[in-house]
Amino acid sequence: SDGAGYAFARALGHTIVEPVPALVPLVLDAARSLGHGEVSGVSHEAEFTVWLDGRVAGRVAGPLLWTHVGLSGPAALDVSRHYTRAVADGHDVRLTLSFCVGQPFDAVDARLLASVAGRPRASIGALVTNLLPASVAGALLRWCRLDPAQVASDLSRDDRR
Repeated sequence: SDGAGYAFARALGHTIVEPVPALVPLVLDAARSLGHGEVSGVSHEAEFTVWLDGRVAGRVAGPLLWTHVGLSGPAALDVSRHYTRAVADGHDVRLTLSFCVGQPFDAVDARLLASVAGRPRASIGALVTNLLPASVAGALLRWCRLDPAQVASDLSRDDRR
């Protein structure tokens, strides 16, 4: 379209909501530091939370695809429309990403604690690989400045969280 339809609608007295990009991948500022090259092409389930002006405005769950510059796949493409609209409307918007769909933080923490109790000499990398594909688990742990080879039972509470 050349946009003529908007002018026609305005001429008829309609109010136009300015369009914004939708169904676009999410390009991340930290793409290089997270090691996206090593996880590019990996897909797994994830859940985005959309925060508008400090409040939860919604959640989007589904397959997530890592790319060389950020995030794509159905979940990222779906949440992008909420993000771009909120930015265009001047909201303070941020997205958070959970790798454990539908599980609150405390439940994931309890699951990790149970895994550590059951396998006290296992590495943190081995335990996190039970939650995520190995390449994503390794990249995420390195991004958090945690050694994937570290014995999980030696982690401090803060590092585990």
